[in-house]
Amino acid sequence: MSIFRILLKAVGILFVSLLLHLVQYGTTVTLESSSNALFVVTLIVFLMSLILQTGAFQVFSGFGYSTRALWSQDFRKKYPAYADYREERVEKLKDKPVGYLEMLIASGIVLLTAVVLGRLV
Repeated sequence: MSIFRILLKAVGILFVSLLLHLVQYGTTVTLESSSNALFVVTLIVFLMSLILQTGAFQVFSGFGYSTRALWSQDFRKKYPAYADYREERVEKLKDKPVGYLEMLIASGIVLLTAVVLGRLV
């Protein structure tokens, strides 16, 4: 975990919020419009990073297995049990880059800023 990467991700969130602000409100900047743009973007990023950090996405893996096993005969032959499917999924996810905690911290800080700005209005 690096402070530089946290700041870089926070700047990315601020940039996306700025783009949303320009699309939604134009160049008119108020505390309310800034808070709204920050809150919308950051809430989405915060919730996604929270799901990824806690591993809650594995719930959706079970739904995917059930659906595919229901409709595909080949899939049932390849993965006769959910444990087989999950084992392969875990192996694939080990190679993915990790940075969810940094994104969670960065989005939490920006989300707190949006809430404070919203309370000032």
